[in-house]
Amino acid sequence: MIAFLLSSAPLYAMFFLWGLGTGAQQLARPLFAASFGVSLFFVSLIQASNSLAWLFSGPITGYLTDRFGRRPLTIFGNGLRAVTMVGQFFCADYLQFFILEFIGGIGVATWVTGSSIIMADVTDAQNRGRAMAVRSLTMKVGLIAGLFLGGLMANIDIRLIFMFGAITKIPIHLLLARLIKETLDRDEPAAVAAAPQVSRWAMARAMFLNWPLLVLAITVFTISAVGSPQGVFGSLFPLLAQDSAHLSKGAVGELLALAGIAGVIISFPNGMLADRFGRKISLIPGLLFLAAASYGLTMAEDYWTLLLVVILYGIGDGITQSTAEVAAMDLAPAQGRGAFLGVWSVFRNVGGIYAPILVGSLAAGFGMESAFVVIAVLLIISSVMMTIWGLETLKRPSKVTKPASTSR
Repeated sequence: MIAFLLSSAPLYAMFFLWGLGTGAQQLARPLFAASFGVSLFFVSLIQASNSLAWLFSGPITGYLTDRFGRRPLTIFGNGLRAVTMVGQFFCADYLQFFILEFIGGIGVATWVTGSSIIMADVTDAQNRGRAMAVRSLTMKVGLIAGLFLGGLMANIDIRLIFMFGAITKIPIHLLLARLIKETLDRDEPAAVAAAPQVSRWAMARAMFLNWPLLVLAITVFTISAVGSPQGVFGSLFPLLAQDSAHLSKGAVGELLALAGIAGVIISFPNGMLADRFGRKISLIPGLLFLAAASYGLTMAEDYWTLLLVVILYGIGDGITQSTAEVAAMDLAPAQGRGAFLGVWSVFRNVGGIYAPILVGSLAAGFGMESAFVVIAVLLIISSVMMTIWGLETLKRPSKVTKPASTSR
């Protein structure tokens, strides 16, 4: 495992840098949208637009990585996101910001899908939980640093955060171009051609139309509804903390950073647990932590209450995001892995479309509390379904039975 981590250092450096830009963005996106004087619904719509881009760009990216390689698509996504962030620095109104955020969402979807497929290529079932935990850890360290830096920049000029995010994409490009190798097995098309031919529909049905996998998809769907950056925490927490608890931008960034620290602390122990005992035993408690955090937002009136909520959220997010993705990678076939994980990315992010819209609509009509309760209930239902019908995806190596010795 140590040798794997050392050889993958450029890959983890890339995830750290991505987290750095994302952390600053997490604070800037809702506050900058609100600065144009739009309603809470339109602030939430900014977050939903980012997830909407996944509906088509995730599957397309996955398919293209199987044909042309993982690196070209990942480089393209990184570059597209950088260009849109430079444009956001110069935004003059909400519509411009919305359009750029949607286009940038295509870049995010392409980069995240491509980089996740690279991780699936270089890991196996026996080390994947820990490897993904280290990825989560490095991204969250970057996220924490980005949140602190974003809070400082927001107090000067919130637009600086967008330019900062664009700058962080430059070393990511250099790492991808120079130090991270292509992981697509070029012999794979020949292996596929030699195998018995199966229709695309039959393959898709075998992959996706089975009940245990649908349960995992529903679980991932609810996780994305609460998790950052597109879920309710990413879309509404900064506004809630400012309006209900009357916190400064710097204090909001500090709380979000503390959530990241909680995720960092739990990441690697959770990865070891998932590799040793299985994915379900890790995932179910994480869902309950997220449910408690979502419900806790209904009582958000001061700094200390919010501190407890973000710690619960950070633990739950640190457990569920990594473990759910590990489970999906376990299920991905050796041939067509990119296409499978590209389609799977839709499940992973579609909750980020409905959750901000649902929460924004309910908050406008009935108050934020009702929306947070609904999300908490959905998370509890998901944990029950996973307990009863969830599939354990960890495949343990078969034990070789030694032949009995015979006496002569």
